[in-house]
Amino acid sequence: MSINFQNDMGPEAQSMIKEMFPVEAIDQKTALLGKMEKAFNQRQMGDIARAAKQVATVELNEIGDRKEVGDVVYELDAKGWKRLPIGTRL
Repeated sequence: MSINFQNDMGPEAQSMIKEMFPVEAIDQKTALLGKMEKAFNQRQMGDIARAAKQVATVELNEIGDRKEVGDVVYELDAKGWKRLPIGTRL
């Protein structure tokens, strides 16, 4: 699962995401989440969106999906997000 923003989310939203969820990688616009023990609720996402002052998009990813975070490409496998070698493209 990932949380995505159109613009820079800011430090307040980044902190909230790190406190609420198991974050495997995060940059200014994307947070890759690890396996979650609890479901998240709409209120949490609303709080994050208000902190970021923009819409937060939650994406349910499938095994094999790739996302770029901080100029590094990650791929989702059965164990979670795996960092791919430098130079890997989407």
